[in-house]
Amino acid sequence: MIDDGFIDGNEGVEILSPGMYFHGYVIERRIGRGASGDVYLARHKMLDILYAIKIIEASELMISEETVQRFVREAKIAARIQHSNLVRVHDAGFDDSTNIYYLVMDYMSKGTLRDRIAFEGAIPPQEAVEIIHSVASALDAGARMGLVHRDLKPENIMFSESGIVKLVDLGVAKICDGESLQTRTSTTFGTPAYVAPEQAKDASKVDSRADIYSLGVILFEMLCGRRPYIGDTPMAIIAQVISDEPIPDVKRLNPDVPNWVSALVFRMCAKNPEKRISSAAELLCIISEYLHKKSDKADYATLPEKNPFEMLRNVGNNNESALNTYSEKRNDFYQQLLPKVLLLIIGFVLLILLIIFI
Repeated sequence: MIDDGFIDGNEGVEILSPGMYFHGYVIERRIGRGASGDVYLARHKMLDILYAIKIIEASELMISEETVQRFVREAKIAARIQHSNLVRVHDAGFDDSTNIYYLVMDYMSKGTLRDRIAFEGAIPPQEAVEIIHSVASALDAGARMGLVHRDLKPENIMFSESGIVKLVDLGVAKICDGESLQTRTSTTFGTPAYVAPEQAKDASKVDSRADIYSLGVILFEMLCGRRPYIGDTPMAIIAQVISDEPIPDVKRLNPDVPNWVSALVFRMCAKNPEKRISSAAELLCIISEYLHKKSDKADYATLPEKNPFEMLRNVGNNNESALNTYSEKRNDFYQQLLPKVLLLIIGFVLLILLIIFI
C-alpha cells in the first residue's frame, strides 16, 4: 500500500468546522488532510489543553473496509503500548451524527522530522543518532508486544513542544500473535523509499528487522539531507531497494559523518536480513555504547559486520599508519645516531690537531 500520509492543505469540505463542539472538544482548525481523512487541532473544553483529532468517514464511498480496520487498529495498539516516545491516544470512537471514526491524540506542535529535514537539510550526526535512539526505544517497547511498525518514515516521527521525539501512525503495524491485520500474500505496506527489500516483496512475513532497515534509511536521510534511493516512480525506487547493491556510503555525501555512524547505517540497511542488526534492543545497545564513548576510535566489536566502504578506508588508514610508524622509527634512529657522529667528528679533529702540534 503506497503512502497515504496526511498532508497540509485546505482543499475539500471540512467535516468538523472551527468552533464546533465535538465530544468535549472545541474544534480550532484543520491542520492536515490525507487520502483517507483529516486531522484537526482541538481544545479540550474543560482542561483547556490542545489535542489532535484524527478522523475518517465511515461511508463506503469514501474509504475501504481495510482503511477502517487500520484506523481502529491504530487506536487499539496505541492504547496498549504506553511509552514516552510514542504519541499517546487519549480517546477513540465513532460519532453517529457525522458518521466518522475519530482518534484523539497528543498534539505535536513542533511538527515532523520531514518538516525539519526540508527546512534545515542534513542534521548533525550526534543529534541524528539520538533521534534514532528515541525511535528505537519506542520500537523496542512495541517489539515486547510482538509489534512490527512497517511504515517508518520521517512523516511518522514528530516532536513535542519540549522537543521530545514521538513515533506515530501504527495503522499498518503487524502484531505477530495472530491478531494482525489481514494481509494478502505479496501485498506491500509502507512507503517505497523506506521499505526493506523483504517487505517490498511480501509485507505479511516481515519481522522487526524490516523496521531496522527503514530506520537506517531515515538515519541516512538525516545525515545526507536526501534519501539513498531516488526515482521518478515508486517502482523505480523499489527496483533499487530489492537490488543486491548495498546502500550508498553516507561519507561520500557527508564526509563529516563519524566512521562508526557510517558503519551503523550500513549494518541497519543490509539487504540480507540475516546480516542486519536484528532488533531495536540490539540497536539501542550499540548506539548507547558509542555515544557513551564519544570517540570515533571506538572498538567495532558491537557491530557484527563492518561497512565494506569503511573496510576499504581502514585498509588505507592501516597503510598510512604503517608508514607513519616507519617514519617515526627512522627519525628516532637518526636522532640517536646524530650525537654519536658529532662526537666521532670532534674526536677526529682533536686527533689531527694533536698530531700537528706534536
